[in-house]
Amino acid sequence: MTYDLLEVSLESIEKTIEDRAVSLRGAVLENIKRGLIHFSEDCEIDNLTHLTKDSDRR
Repeated sequence: MTYDLLEVSLESIEKTIEDRAVSLRGAVLENIKRGLIHFSEDCEIDNLTHLTKDSDRR
């Protein structure tokens, strides 16, 4: 699955699915995988905000 982080995040996708009564509770490895994706998205968004701030200074 691919998606634009400026438009949507894994967390919002999960929430939408959970709101429709689909359980995403799985094995420990699946939870670790999703945690890593959340962390990666947060880092990427943070890096994008720094790029925007740095380009404004030039």
